[in-house]
Amino acid sequence: MDSTLEVTKQDIVAARDALKARDFRLARIMGNRLMSNALIGERKDLMILGYLTREVASEFAGVRFRDVDRLPECEKTGWEFLDQLISMIDSGKVDPDKVWDIYCKYENEIRKNLPTDIERDVYKENMDFSRKASSMLSMYLRDNMELLLDERNQLLGGILGEVSRIINVHGVEKPTLVFYLLTKALAEYYKYAIFSEMRDGTVEDRESLKSRIYPHAKKIVDLCSAPDSSDLYSGAVEILGELGSEWRSYFIKYGELTIPSEMIVERKPRVEIPEEAKRKIGDTIAEAIEKEVKK
Repeated sequence: MDSTLEVTKQDIVAARDALKARDFRLARIMGNRLMSNALIGERKDLMILGYLTREVASEFAGVRFRDVDRLPECEKTGWEFLDQLISMIDSGKVDPDKVWDIYCKYENEIRKNLPTDIERDVYKENMDFSRKASSMLSMYLRDNMELLLDERNQLLGGILGEVSRIINVHGVEKPTLVFYLLTKALAEYYKYAIFSEMRDGTVEDRESLKSRIYPHAKKIVDLCSAPDSSDLYSGAVEILGELGSEWRSYFIKYGELTIPSEMIVERKPRVEIPEEAKRKIGDTIAEAIEKEVKK
């Protein structure tokens, strides 16, 4: 086994152990680490494993937030999924079709624990609707791509919000998962790309931003508009490899961004903050600002 594969295996083992310890933040960090190591080892084909590891960590955190009693029902599924990725690495070959197969099986198990109790009681599996949603939202991205040049837009976050809720309550097939994960990868990359082009809160060179964003977005739309293509899964791994490599390169340059990250949508429940809590938070922020000004 070459050194990069060996390190990748260790990253996933560490993520699995973090999941078992219910340290979901650490598990997500291991996913990020895996991707940085894939960049260093020049193995773009391994980027998908980092994205999937991070998804598992985020979804487990979402389950714990909604109802910690649901975690035991999910844990075996998550651990087995990561063990399957580890076995694939041991074989020396990351097979795109097999990766998407086991990811889809995992998602259809874990998603049952992400909705609220009311949603779980009311909504039924409806794969046809999920397929229609994925197709429509892919075309929506194509038809509104110019919005990505506007620093005020929330296009990718909006699309992810819609496809996420539909996956959670209606179920998902592999082509929809491809669209979801590619769009999320684009959103994470986009946050850094637009940051690199901004000066004083405004995009300085929109043509430069366009050259960074459009090629990736068009590849996603073209690939997902043909869900029956024999190249769908290998093509998705290739796009994730490109986006992951560029995103982790940006991370080396800029570290964690301090700008708002509303463009990134996690598939977990929305937090509803009571009005009284909002008021107290506002008062606390105001007091902190006042103290800072008086220094």
